[in-house]
Amino acid sequence: MRVSRNAPCPCGSGRKHKKCCLLNSAGDVESDPVPATAIVAVMLEFSKLSPGDFQKAIKTTVEKHRTLLDCAIQVYETLPEAVFRSALISTVVSIRAFENHYGAEVPEVGHRQIARYLEGNGRAFFEGSDAYPDIPAQPFVLRFLADAIKDMDSMTDFERFSLFVMMKTFVHALSNAYRESSLRNRVPVAVSG
Repeated sequence: MRVSRNAPCPCGSGRKHKKCCLLNSAGDVESDPVPATAIVAVMLEFSKLSPGDFQKAIKTTVEKHRTLLDCAIQVYETLPEAVFRSALISTVVSIRAFENHYGAEVPEVGHRQIARYLEGNGRAFFEGSDAYPDIPAQPFVLRFLADAIKDMDSMTDFERFSLFVMMKTFVHALSNAYRESSLRNRVPVAVSG
């Protein structure tokens, strides 16, 4: 029987399932990708903010996840200003969707991890393979980012490709960070018979 995300955790901790064993179960992270509804919810949340509060939310997320976003921002800064803003907003929406869906802040992701995923994604493109079959798939987040890139004007095909590879790398880093965190923090759940 599946336990609702907002129900009390069956382990008896007194916390909600999404903030306890759901987060700590590697199987759930791997088999429970961020749904499209989580992305839409963040976009709806942002659309209700005043322009000042919206800018503050973006700035707060960027500052909070500086290490994770440093590599992406370096790529984004080479693009036209409007594209830079759209790419940054799309990335922040993705981070918030991950946090809201998995019920926890994004685990720490370092530059070395991002560089490894970027190299793997580039190699996979040229070899025609899946660079990271062991990383939980995030089809809805990738589709959201691909659609956002498609809608961005004034970019060359190379800029569009570079942006997508960077964003795909970013999603791999986020997804694997949650997976590794859940494996480290796995709490055994007592099963009563």
